[in-house]
Amino acid sequence: MTGLLAPEFGNLTYLQSLRLDGHHFQGTVPLQLGSLTHLQILNLSSNQLSGSLPATLGQLQSEFGVWLDHNRLTGSIPEVCNVTVTSAVHLDHNSGLFGDVPHCLRGRLGLGQGRGLEGTGLSLHSSTQDDRPVLNDQASADGIGCI
Repeated sequence: MTGLLAPEFGNLTYLQSLRLDGHHFQGTVPLQLGSLTHLQILNLSSNQLSGSLPATLGQLQSEFGVWLDHNRLTGSIPEVCNVTVTSAVHLDHNSGLFGDVPHCLRGRLGLGQGRGLEGTGLSLHSSTQDDRPVLNDQASADGIGCI
């Protein structure tokens, strides 16, 4: 598949898994994906997506894993502190991503020591005071972080 990701995906309010990795999609990540309140898996890796990550992803309330690696995303990561991440977050190999990883995600995404930031301009350094990693026991055992 190729082309743009349709904003109409946001109308599928009970969608739990959106796996469109490796299909050469172009354009931006639709703002409407923030409406998918039951989404548990968002895999858009290995496409040609560009532009910034929509702040609407921070509106997701369910537990989910996200794969956005190997795209052409740019900008900074929006605050996504409402989201509970229980599996994985992959943002690596998006050379246009820059800035600090939001404080609510540090140490909770399996990024320890900068892993998962390869090929980006993202940093774990900031002047914020809440840089403590917080992992629950299960996540620590699995090498998985959660918010």
